[in-house]
Amino acid sequence: MVLPPLWPGSLPLYGTALTRANRPVPNVLEFPTDEGLGPRRPKQTARVNRETVQLMPLTEAQMETFWAFHDETLKSGNLHFAWLSARGWQIRKVRISGEIEEAAISASQWRLAVPITYVDVTPWFAANLTVANGRIEIVSTPS
Repeated sequence: MVLPPLWPGSLPLYGTALTRANRPVPNVLEFPTDEGLGPRRPKQTARVNRETVQLMPLTEAQMETFWAFHDETLKSGNLHFAWLSARGWQIRKVRISGEIEEAAISASQWRLAVPITYVDVTPWFAANLTVANGRIEIVSTPS
């Protein structure tokens, strides 16, 4: 198995959660019927959370690093990556799940608001990673 991409070490490891309401993603499939209530079942058993994380202040070089990570490593934000959740400080498998808001807070500093979605379950690869020196690092590679 291959480890997912890791959050770049030159960027803040975790940000301030803007909409940290821990909004669960709707998790029910309902099938229509001609009469009465249709059958319902959960899409998945684990809770899926959605939040928007604010990263600031970022320098111009950090902005370039973020967008290179987003565009090249995550294939325009379509792939999952390893992230440190602010809730419980656990490594999670997350995905960017919406439009990223970018704003200048001064002539040389920027703010990003990044919407992410993640399952609140420890991923299989967490045992291969550690958090040290303000970054996620590989302890061992999976066999």
